[in-house]
Amino acid sequence: MPHLKTVFSIFFVILVSASPFSTAVEEGFIEPTAIAITKEQRQQQVKTGWTSEVTIEKRVAALAELALITTDTIKDLERIDRLLTRFEELLSGNKNDPELTAAMGSLYSYKASLFTDNLAKLSILSRKGTRYMDKAIKDGPRNLGARLQRGVACANMPPFVKRAHFAVEDLTIVRDQINEDYGVEFKNFVEYFLALATLRNGQESAARKLWKTASLRGDNLWATKSKEALAKL
Repeated sequence: MPHLKTVFSIFFVILVSASPFSTAVEEGFIEPTAIAITKEQRQQQVKTGWTSEVTIEKRVAALAELALITTDTIKDLERIDRLLTRFEELLSGNKNDPELTAAMGSLYSYKASLFTDNLAKLSILSRKGTRYMDKAIKDGPRNLGARLQRGVACANMPPFVKRAHFAVEDLTIVRDQINEDYGVEFKNFVEYFLALATLRNGQESAARKLWKTASLRGDNLWATKSKEALAKL
């Protein structure tokens, strides 16, 4: 088996348009919470949300801070633990919130990736993360925010964890629901990680096709990342 530090080099990112989502999803599906695209806008959402008394703004702050933490080059365990505590506080007021539950599971999985030299701790945190994410989907199978959180997290996990099939399931559902209604960059984002999960599920030709499609769809970050992924195949 390759060294764990290599295979568990997980890159998490949740990129959701700051614009209100379309209502074009099928009846019964719940759209993801909108968070900002840029770092500066997310920082403002975090600042506004944590000083607000409105729970919905705190939810946005938690999800925006998750995106900031998991894309930051500095790995701050104290910041991660503070956000985990905030997730717990938000969920204590509404335990039936699949998106927040999945997001907390995603953060536990991200935290696990920082302990590649401590297999016991990595294993404990990974299992905790997957339990939260799987519970979220069990409780809210039509919650696209929960599907997105679990899908991206599982797509980033190394093949030996055997979670890629969950990512394929989740991100296929998200992609099929959003169609073109959430914008080109968001669709490319979803298909980038769907292709990554498909590749880790042993389907290289299908992954290649997804990345090729995304690489030709507009001029944006995820089109570029898809081109880079194709070049590495």
